[in-house]
Amino acid sequence: MTSAQLGDVTIEYEVDGPDDGEVMLLVMGLGAQLVAWPADVLSGLADSGFRVIRMDNRDIGLSTKTEGPAPTRAALFKGFAHRRYARADYLLSDMAADAVALLDHLGVGGAHVVGVSMGGMIAQQLTIDHPERVFTLCSIMSNTGDRRHGSISPRLLPTVAMSMSAPRPEDPVEAERLAVEGFRLIAGPHFDADEIGGMVRTAIGRPAR
Repeated sequence: MTSAQLGDVTIEYEVDGPDDGEVMLLVMGLGAQLVAWPADVLSGLADSGFRVIRMDNRDIGLSTKTEGPAPTRAALFKGFAHRRYARADYLLSDMAADAVALLDHLGVGGAHVVGVSMGGMIAQQLTIDHPERVFTLCSIMSNTGDRRHGSISPRLLPTVAMSMSAPRPEDPVEAERLAVEGFRLIAGPHFDADEIGGMVRTAIGRPAR
């Protein structure tokens, strides 16, 4: 993996596939690193001729971390309740600008943009702010931010707030367990704990079982 200094932000990224292929930019979701993209998806895209760019969003993985304390549980509840109470050091538009700055750094004029979950919202914002840089947009299991559609279930709020405000466990086994349980809560009826566990182990650097 490689780091790019983009103004005040350092973004970690990886490029796969042929140098002369059409560019596809993959944007992961909340709390997920670039290593979370399945290997078979990456190899399939590369074999199809795409030059695939993955990145750690700011505050994720090896990219720049925001200075200051994590939000309290009370602040998260208020922010979930109504956006006027939400406070953040940066916005989705800033994260979309990071992606565009990375494309500039790599000398890429435009890309097919694929985003998952929050990454889908970043991809949508990128398309709104920089339509000339987006060939196609694919937004996966995401939404537009409209509170009337796709809102988080109220029963998940305590768990989400707790996981976002708590420090990551030092014990990798416990970190894996909590991550898998978090995915179980937000997944559909076809949740596969073994598959998710493998993805989490890759992300946190644990060896395969």
